[in-house]
Amino acid sequence: MKKTAIKFVLIASVIITYWILFAPKQYFSDEYCLKVGPYCEYFSSNLRAMKEPSLYKKASNIDNLTYRFLWLRSFNEPASFRLAIQPDNTATLSIKMLDLSADFSSGIYVPGKLILDKEVTINRADLEEFLVSESAAKKWLTKDKVPAPNAGFDGASWIFEAVIDHQHHIIQRWSPTSTKENSPAAAVDYDMQKLGMALMKLSGIKFEHIY
Repeated sequence: MKKTAIKFVLIASVIITYWILFAPKQYFSDEYCLKVGPYCEYFSSNLRAMKEPSLYKKASNIDNLTYRFLWLRSFNEPASFRLAIQPDNTATLSIKMLDLSADFSSGIYVPGKLILDKEVTINRADLEEFLVSESAAKKWLTKDKVPAPNAGFDGASWIFEAVIDHQHHIIQRWSPTSTKENSPAAAVDYDMQKLGMALMKLSGIKFEHIY
């Protein structure tokens, strides 16, 4: 009886320790995850691999204006850009990238390893230029409903998050174009593509394959 109790305690300790160390962080609301289905875990697993914080869970404690762009391309390294703008208009940008060693052998998507993790300070001139693109994109981020994105197999998911006045917002697009077509979805794509490009520019990294 005593041995059984000790064994139970040891097993429980292992389970609790595993949960604390490896349990998935909740990056998005239940409502959003129901909406996007399996993509919720796909997006979340990349953010976990990048050791990114959950803006959704921390929104109530984030006092600055924060944007994150998660860029998941079919044939190139996953990347994220997280910009924090302070009330005095100082800003920092965190850039992270994973390698292409993602593993599907177990039937579960396992992202690659972190190969880039850097933070840069953004000067006021560059920040002001960014805010021009930000103002157009913000209206879509803060809307309750936006036109659904196009979908495809070979392309890229562009996932944008924002924490504005302690509220978490998210919008997803699929390989948004840089041209304004005569459709509601294209108008969203145009503004969000400009926001993504502006964040890439702030990073100082020259990306060859943008899609």
